[in-house]
Amino acid sequence: MWTLMGLISRSAEQLGMHRDGTVLSLSPIETEERRRLWWQLQHLDLILSLKNNVTPLSFGAGWDVRLPLNIEDDDLDPSSTTPPKERIGLTSFSYTLFTYWKMERQRRFRMTQASQATAGDTSLLGCLADSVIDDLEAGLNEHFLQYCDPINPLHTILQITARAVVNVLRLRKLHEARMRSQNSDDPCHVEHFNACMQGMGYIVVSHSNLQLKPFIWLVESSFLWYAFIGILVDMSSLKDVTLIKSAWTLLSQLYAVVDHISDLEDDRRKSHAARSVVATWYECSQKPGLAEMQKPGFVSKLEKDLAALENKINGARENQVSVSQDVWQTRPVEAELQPFGFEFADIDWAFWDSIN
Repeated sequence: MWTLMGLISRSAEQLGMHRDGTVLSLSPIETEERRRLWWQLQHLDLILSLKNNVTPLSFGAGWDVRLPLNIEDDDLDPSSTTPPKERIGLTSFSYTLFTYWKMERQRRFRMTQASQATAGDTSLLGCLADSVIDDLEAGLNEHFLQYCDPINPLHTILQITARAVVNVLRLRKLHEARMRSQNSDDPCHVEHFNACMQGMGYIVVSHSNLQLKPFIWLVESSFLWYAFIGILVDMSSLKDVTLIKSAWTLLSQLYAVVDHISDLEDDRRKSHAARSVVATWYECSQKPGLAEMQKPGFVSKLEKDLAALENKINGARENQVSVSQDVWQTRPVEAELQPFGFEFADIDWAFWDSIN
């Protein structure tokens, strides 16, 4: 699919779709149709590129197609020689436009990042300044969030997704700051943990609201794995018992409402994450003030599921492994309990960051 998408994108460029209709003096309706088609092609290219862990063509290509207008389809008149006036507020096209708007900002950010790298600044912090994130958040509020109706499920999904986008950017910045920190008591560690918790919280809210079920397909393909792993990593160094307990409460809610992360055979990331969850639980249970904390039910279930998965992989009952507390405590720490290691430097962040 990704290879085919490349052919489609290049064919569209060969047809001149990468130029805005106003530049080519096209009619308003043709200009709008071309914009919608081009941006949808860029969106598909982005999704398929992320799944294949490659850079989208749209981030490096030179094109000037503007964002589509915030209008209803009925606003387009084939006989009109002037473009329709954009509507104030949200329309049936607004969620799609929101997706394209995010892409446009992401493309702008990538271009800034590339220019700074050329100038010798390879740090993410250089171009992902607080002002950049604040401007993005202000833009989301101005164009979309201020018009959201809290009783409209699609608007609620838009709100959650928009807040999650801002959270992801702040998390990426905090991640680099945490990596640079040499002091475990540095405030950036707790800030990073809280950002990871907030990211998982958005997922719990979106999956637990029954009114959002018809629209959950819009967000279920995006799971913040690096925020999930970040919580586990941070718990190993946190000293605040209250924060650690809140993390286990959130993870319990997460596994209760997001069914697909429990399917360990579906994706190796899920089985790796499950092993990390179990390992983190036994590590946390040794911390002062947490020895009496009851094991969450989802951890026990993950142990059983991991045992079943291991038995299936081994293909023989004589190789069955009982994943009990004794086994987890006696296995070699580096080889078994810490599949990624519990230091950020040991985690394959490129692998996890490829998931969006």
